[in-house]
Amino acid sequence: RVLSDPARLMKKWYDDCLASGLSEEEYVEIIGVVCSTVSIDTFAHAAGLPLRPLPTAKPGEPSRIRPHNASQGAAWVPWIGAEDAEGDDIPRFGPAGSNVRRALSLVPAEAHGFMEMNEAQYLNGVQMRDFSTEHRAITREQIELIAGRVSAINQCAYSTTSHTALLRASSQHNGTEVDLSVIVGDADDGGGIPQGDLLAAFAEAVVGDDDSALVAARAAVIDALGAEALVDASAVASMFNAIDRVADSTGIPIDEDRLEPTAEFRESLGITAFPSGRGVGA
Repeated sequence: RVLSDPARLMKKWYDDCLASGLSEEEYVEIIGVVCSTVSIDTFAHAAGLPLRPLPTAKPGEPSRIRPHNASQGAAWVPWIGAEDAEGDDIPRFGPAGSNVRRALSLVPAEAHGFMEMNEAQYLNGVQMRDFSTEHRAITREQIELIAGRVSAINQCAYSTTSHTALLRASSQHNGTEVDLSVIVGDADDGGGIPQGDLLAAFAEAVVGDDDSALVAARAAVIDALGAEALVDASAVASMFNAIDRVADSTGIPIDEDRLEPTAEFRESLGITAFPSGRGVGA
């Protein structure tokens, strides 16, 4: 279900998983393993690479340590809340962190491993707030278009909201006009983003099931933007195909400080009609 139908996961399904015998910690670790694998496999699919073989299991026992400061909060799963983070976990799980960064924090090693992958495939926390520097072979607006478009296709209200907001912030910083409806596939001319149509088509092909469309979209990215751009576009699409599933399977809410600033576009773009977006901010 996490792989094939994440947008329609509901808390009752999570509760049923626990009732079947899974512990909260086992559930969170399974989500981390599934979503990390989705990200790696999607990258290979997007970039036209062979799938990586599963690694050989290593001997040893897991720590099975539940953080003493984890508790039930606004998500379905217990987590380390913003005010409860301690020591080295403060940068990732503390007040400056987002809900998706703390979504897997009941199993901290899983959370850290997944977010390290996020920082490699997308941006780290400092880079996310830096609209003055281009950190990849594609521009910040192009990055956020891919992130938001994949998330909208997956109907993930959390990630679609976050990355539409970041696309808007990036365009405002650059003094450019961007049609935010490009995120949901309703804008002409790529929403005003250079090569936006091409990159939106690539994002759609990555999460679609038409291999010939992906081959064509991949070639178009290389022809227009180069091989390095294909790598970065593949990485961003892959991360959000996975992080959407983290958000939807842990039931994290949209961060409180984003609700009011995003209310207008969430309604106009139809994000509030996504299964995970219904009633949010009402």
